[in-house]
Amino acid sequence: MEIGSRIERLRLQSPDNIERLAVILMFVAVRLMQIREALMLPNDRQHKDRKLWSEKTLANEVVSDDEWQVLWLTYEKKALPDKPPTVTWLLQTIARLGGWGDSKHTGQPGWLVVWEGWAKLQDRVKTWQIARQFSAGEM
Repeated sequence: MEIGSRIERLRLQSPDNIERLAVILMFVAVRLMQIREALMLPNDRQHKDRKLWSEKTLANEVVSDDEWQVLWLTYEKKALPDKPPTVTWLLQTIARLGGWGDSKHTGQPGWLVVWEGWAKLQDRVKTWQIARQFSAGEM
């Protein structure tokens, strides 16, 4: 089973290319850390007069509408809700996409399944966007 960014498969030779890819992957890693760590924060903790994410934060404050909507339609198999689901649902659903089953009943997925789920989600979102463009006759 392959896990992570699969950077080894790229066989980059140039230090400049390795550095560019590292910068891109850093942004992905930070986003995943933000989503996962949001659940570790105490409810509604204040920091420098701004609210940090908590388990009550809505998914559309963390990811794009396309991202949470693709997840919703994939796993909930019903019409989109009037209000986006919470970041707790978001993290656990991304992890489910990566193969997480909460077998230890902790509610906390590990980094590897979150990473794998995020990569699969991005593929699905891109497909969703292309299909939407195609159906609108924009291609």
